[in-house]
Amino acid sequence: MYGENVPVWAAVVVVLVIVATAIVAWAGVRSAARSLFSARKAVMVSSLFAAVMAAWLVAAFLITVVPRPETADAATGAVIVLGWNLALTAVGYGLRFVSGIYREVIDGIPQHLLLVFQSYRLVGAIFLPLLVLGVLPAFFDVPAGAGDIVAGVAALGAAYLYARSRAGARGAAVGANLIGMLDFIVALGAGSGILAAPLQIVFGTAPAATTGLLSVFPLGLIPLFVVPLGFIVHLHSLTRLARQTSPEITWSTRAVMP
Repeated sequence: MYGENVPVWAAVVVVLVIVATAIVAWAGVRSAARSLFSARKAVMVSSLFAAVMAAWLVAAFLITVVPRPETADAATGAVIVLGWNLALTAVGYGLRFVSGIYREVIDGIPQHLLLVFQSYRLVGAIFLPLLVLGVLPAFFDVPAGAGDIVAGVAALGAAYLYARSRAGARGAAVGANLIGMLDFIVALGAGSGILAAPLQIVFGTAPAATTGLLSVFPLGLIPLFVVPLGFIVHLHSLTRLARQTSPEITWSTRAVMP
């Protein structure tokens, strides 16, 4: 199934950003693994991560293109999306408590890079023109689009402060993560219909526009891939910030240590 009402330019942007996000995530893991392990082990770790990311993307793609039964309703799709997000977030974050290698690799990625990773959220700005075109309803487009822009800018600002070791950097990093997570929660709530009623009161909606396109290709890849991936990165970042007692050691610092 394909969202025929989605403009081609929007579809291309969404697919390119999602693929780029997966590649950036892999590159971060690869660099961390190379700084921590032997060459052979680093290749094994990065290859395994690449395989997992590829399988995740393929699964998300298949879910969005497989035709749905005519009897399927929006509530069923919402439950699937929410369940998928909860399950993947639980696995992606929970692995740090059961796998020492996974935890070591994730913690080996500099904090400012975890923060700047969330800058892909700026692509959420496409929701605003989709609102003008009547593709998606205002109760989703406005909070999701504006929220993504704020989350992306906050992440970039916090990453800059952290990379420069500026005063208040840690607080800015915590704030950026919380803003990003709140944005995800509101967007998922609006898209699934859970928060539709109160948001409709504030933003209204057009009778012909629904959130159904968020469950089919290409927009369906957003809640099935980048949202849970972003949640996982937020949680790892906050965990490290919560236990941080001294400046983090970056890859460049490790390189010159005896």
